[in-house]
Amino acid sequence: MTTRDLIPNGRDIPVTFENRKEYILKLCEFYLKTSIKKNLFSLVRGFHRVIRTDTINMLTPKQLEYLLCGQN
Repeated sequence: MTTRDLIPNGRDIPVTFENRKEYILKLCEFYLKTSIKKNLFSLVRGFHRVIRTDTINMLTPKQLEYLLCGQN
């Protein structure tokens, strides 16, 4: 298990009723952004190797979804 500070010196600050919202926001940010940044970057880089950026820019979001997921 690894301990990571969500804010500077966070390991020394107890979570209280008053700061619980900030803690939850920082924890969500860590799980949804920071912890997957490297993997997401690799995914995007690979995606752009398959489909050029200028091609993606010509598609609507619905067309891109169809291209990636197929028809439901």
